[in-house]
Amino acid sequence: MSPFRHILLHVDSSAQTLNRLSVCRALAARFGAEVTALYAVTPWLLLYPIGMDVAGEVATQLSEWDAERLTKTHERILEAAGGDKAVRWAQLDDQSPFEFAAEALYADLLVLGRRVEGDPSKDDVPRDFLSHVILHSGKPVLVLPPDRADLDAPQIVVIGWNGTRESASALTASIPFLVGAKDVHVVSGSDRKQDGSSLDALDRYLRLHDVYASFHTLPTADGNAGQLLLDQARILGADLLVMGCYGHSRVREWVLGGATRTVLDNATLPVLMTH
Repeated sequence: MSPFRHILLHVDSSAQTLNRLSVCRALAARFGAEVTALYAVTPWLLLYPIGMDVAGEVATQLSEWDAERLTKTHERILEAAGGDKAVRWAQLDDQSPFEFAAEALYADLLVLGRRVEGDPSKDDVPRDFLSHVILHSGKPVLVLPPDRADLDAPQIVVIGWNGTRESASALTASIPFLVGAKDVHVVSGSDRKQDGSSLDALDRYLRLHDVYASFHTLPTADGNAGQLLLDQARILGADLLVMGCYGHSRVREWVLGGATRTVLDNATLPVLMTH
């Protein structure tokens, strides 16, 4: 049985939502999964606080814009789904889009898009929405770059490996994508202690899943690990990058580590991450 039976798609009013839906439908067909298209955006009233003297009139207008945005997005999703019974529409009852992470607890794979600063709908979700979902959902997250509408069966997969819990979790989550791939490459950094026995153990683990990988070492001490990983993925012609997501604890918040942020900000290929 496929480990991906429920795919949770983040829906906003951006044009990229339809690209993400296309990817989800293809994955659902491949894995025999159901897709929940979950609408989660920030209400206009929370984006533009107003004074009490104009609260009633402006609040009414903002609420109408919210309803119009939801209706238009719902219609676009239904039209793009084309009656596909594997796709189900849902929307959050809570006004905060951060509640998407709570709904993710009941999914096997999350599909989200990267924030695009030039997109007029970029304020549909907060700037840290993507990082919040990755760090708090505990589930594999497939992050799609702008304008990417295909990922049915990746043929060349690059795995960023550093022997941590996060990278191991991402590796396990990626197995359904690795099986059947033409080429799988494991990329590790020379600044971490990776002795031959640990890489041999990783190779044995992959072979148990009928995955036969090539191994590469990068001198990450000489530069930004995230950018070096992206460069290597480009050189190898990868159409999927797999890596752990790393965060740093602060008072009452989590922020992404440098390599993770670099990858999310600059990747031009889909990235599968777990924390």
